[in-house]
Amino acid sequence: MNILPLVSAFILLFAIGSYTVIHQFRAAVQETLHFTDSMQIQRQIETQVHRNAFNKIPGKDPFPEETEKRTAETKKKVETEYTSPREAESIVQESKLNITSLFQEQGDPLLESATLNLLQSMYAFTDLYEPNLEVEILRLIRSTLKKDPSIDTFEKLLPRIHKEHRDLFYKLVKGTNNYKMGEFEGYPALGDFISITPKERTRPILFPYASFEVLKALFGTSLTHQIYLKEQEKWEKTGEKLSLTKTELEEFLLEHRINLADYQKMLLFGHQKKSGKEFQKTESSKIRLRVNHPISTPAESPEQTVPPVNNGVKKK
Repeated sequence: MNILPLVSAFILLFAIGSYTVIHQFRAAVQETLHFTDSMQIQRQIETQVHRNAFNKIPGKDPFPEETEKRTAETKKKVETEYTSPREAESIVQESKLNITSLFQEQGDPLLESATLNLLQSMYAFTDLYEPNLEVEILRLIRSTLKKDPSIDTFEKLLPRIHKEHRDLFYKLVKGTNNYKMGEFEGYPALGDFISITPKERTRPILFPYASFEVLKALFGTSLTHQIYLKEQEKWEKTGEKLSLTKTELEEFLLEHRINLADYQKMLLFGHQKKSGKEFQKTESSKIRLRVNHPISTPAESPEQTVPPVNNGVKKK
């Protein structure tokens, strides 16, 4: 009698039974683990909910005198530290340099020089910079607006740029969300400091609201630093963050042997709002975050001094 089929049948039945037992055991273990994990997660969530609810219950301060003292010190510190509205992190339309008059038949050499200085200060410390990049940017803007004067934003200008320069211009128009001026850490968008909106204002710079970057492009770092100090003095006397008036600026420039009439075509002096409302966000404004540095003279921060236009800047 051949018992091989019988033995094979027993082995097969044993294998099937073993597999079934192991599979059921494994499923039971996984189910137990899943149930245990879900219970632990539920317990942690409930504990956190109860803890948050407990922390929100108003209670008596065990150290009221120390808390009051810390609050007073913080308030005093805020009140005694001056921060200029010109350094505001919110980019507003009024703070920009409007360059539309530069593309008229009779261009303004002073406006062109200020624009080139501003472009260089925006991108000289970035990997995008090449010698005379600011001249090339201005040339592209000028040639494109000459073909279509109806363009009023850089976003509308971008598709009209020649394909050869579109990649670079895309980066310039978009910028980075975070940047530090004068350092290799991001870079601003063109629209952060420059406007090409026609008939936005009668002159390129609205002085009471102009950002420090715009003022430095026009007056230079040293004079801009002095303007900062003058406006700080006004705040210390009045408690209000107000810019220099036209008369005050004229007297200040005369002290430095500069005639305000030389900048008359560039500056517009309008009504300025009081402290806390110096800059109002306009519909065309967009919020971008930038890290500002204290305004300092070239002697105090030589590494952030922008070289003269057209001299070329070497990458670090």
